[in-house]
Amino acid sequence: MCIRDRDKTDYTELYDRDYFRPQVEQLNANKHNRTNCIQELREETDKAEWADVFLFIYPYYLSYIPGVTHSWLERVFSYGFAFGEGGNHLKGKKMMLIYSLGGTKEQAYKLEKKMLFLLHDRITFWGMTPLTPFAAYAAARVDQKTREKYLKDLEARMKELPQLLTLISLLN
Repeated sequence: MCIRDRDKTDYTELYDRDYFRPQVEQLNANKHNRTNCIQELREETDKAEWADVFLFIYPYYLSYIPGVTHSWLERVFSYGFAFGEGGNHLKGKKMMLIYSLGGTKEQAYKLEKKMLFLLHDRITFWGMTPLTPFAAYAAARVDQKTREKYLKDLEARMKELPQLLTLISLLN
């Protein structure tokens, strides 16, 4: 297992500022096994290639994922790596979203549905299989009993994950 804390990573220097044509640069980097990228980006793409399952855990911000998560996805799941010419490094991998929301399920329904549609579309675009997401509604305001239920339900989902992955592999 590899755990990465996105909040502790500086992504401001991932590309050469004198040659900033992202798609061309990403394709060039991926064609050369990312040897011309900064070390941190090589490490992140190596970890992405190594992983079979991605669990993205984050709070749901303003109708989408947090900026640091979005930034990481754009830089690591890049052209020539996750999509486009030669971009098949994530094909067959799985992704599960685990997130908290400020609103209740009823309040968040439309926004959550929109977010999940966009992310599901992106996950499949990268060649990955989306797993059923897990949401904790009104997470900051629920009582202790509800918080414990969220944790118990999430723990049960995590225990089911190996069997689910085996089943998905058998079906493919």
